[in-house]
Amino acid sequence: MKKGVRMKILHSNLTTKHNTASSTEGAYRVDKFTETVSEADVLARLGKTQTDILAVHTVEYMNFLKTACTHEVELAEVDLTESSWNAMLASTTLAVMAAEGGDFAVSRPPGHHASENMASGFCFFNNVAIAAKAIAGKTRRVCIIDIDGHHGNGTQEIFRNDGNVLFCSLHQDQQWPNTGLVTESYMGPDRQNVIDLPLPAGSGNDVFKMACGFILTHMERFNPDIIALSAGFDGYIEDRLLDLQFTTGAYNWLGEQLRQRGKQTFAVLEGGYHRKVFECVSALVSGFNGEHYTTAELPTKSSAAVITEVQNTFSIAKSNL
Repeated sequence: MKKGVRMKILHSNLTTKHNTASSTEGAYRVDKFTETVSEADVLARLGKTQTDILAVHTVEYMNFLKTACTHEVELAEVDLTESSWNAMLASTTLAVMAAEGGDFAVSRPPGHHASENMASGFCFFNNVAIAAKAIAGKTRRVCIIDIDGHHGNGTQEIFRNDGNVLFCSLHQDQQWPNTGLVTESYMGPDRQNVIDLPLPAGSGNDVFKMACGFILTHMERFNPDIIALSAGFDGYIEDRLLDLQFTTGAYNWLGEQLRQRGKQTFAVLEGGYHRKVFECVSALVSGFNGEHYTTAELPTKSSAAVITEVQNTFSIAKSNL
């Protein structure tokens, strides 16, 4: 990165008014963040935001979501309201702003399960895909690294045939949406567009670093102009849905690794169903900004059986090259 460039955290209170009572994808996830992007700032970009959305989603789908919010229907496991529509637009706006400035967007609702014309798994607009398209245009190459504990099936589907995008995902094996098998790695027109690394329950910081290292090595071969991080934190050790064992120290380490690559980089919040999303985001951003970071959390280590399973997964992925 250029000297002096710092990743900022972008947050709008509009995202807190969606799905407020949920005990999973609820507003509690982002209640520690300070607002840095006002409602007026979001509204000022509304025309551009809708244009950016339509580069990924169909106009019929966008209108369908707006109507679903107006009529307060249940969709993608969420009881929608009119506030949900504003949160969707704010989340996409934050994602594009993050892409433009090299920042971290606290986007809520998340987006990586949403495909071109279907909502799924708390996701409606695919924020990271929209932001990547908005900043990359038709010629710049993008690597999307998805560290959410659930596979980013929507993002993979959107870009699987796009030779300018490399989609990489590490996620817990045998969990919803039951996609992202290691055998899906290297699909696409030139067999270099997808890397999927399913990880076993109990994977600790050591496995996280191994999987990220695998991805970063192959990313360097792809040589992207831009790195987009789909930053889900349901791999965190206190998550209520999954059984991965990552700590904030692992996320801080990843931030450092991304900074060292010297590429234009931005991040967009995905999942994370616990009360330490803020701490996870702060750890990653601190690492990216080269700031001193300390934590009382001890690094987690995986069992020998988990390490063996992960090594077998890497071997299968490499065999598809």
